Amino acid sequence: MEQSAFAAQVDAEHRSAVRITAVLATQAEGPLADAAAFSTGEEAVHLHLRADRLATPRPVLFVWSHGDEREEIEGLLAPSTALTMATSHRIDRESVGTWSIEILTVPDETGNQTSLFEREFVILGE
Repeated sequence: MEQSAFAAQVDAEHRSAVRITAVLATQAEGPLADAAAFSTGEEAVHLHLRADRLATPRPVLFVWSHGDEREEIEGLLAPSTALTMATSHRIDRESVGTWSIEILTVPDETGNQTSLFEREFVILGE
């Protein structure tokens, strides 16, 4: 299993760096194979996360983007010491091209959001 560490953010409550480890895989569970390219023959892309040094769970938005298409899914970034599936996106024949998955904080009282993580990947035709 290959894992990649990504953006670290500051947890304002405890002033400690939160480290997010992420894997994009076609596997929903079990051994995971991190990938940057997927086929339309696959059922879905799953984002598995581990959040080290996160004191309490945080509500977040998972944003799957492809061209002008944007799907937002409300979720929770929770403290963990192991990778757990956080969100998934179904793959179909219209999915071909470059995609990104981004994790955003929920908007604060002024509407501001912070990007906690972003990664691009490609869906290839069969």
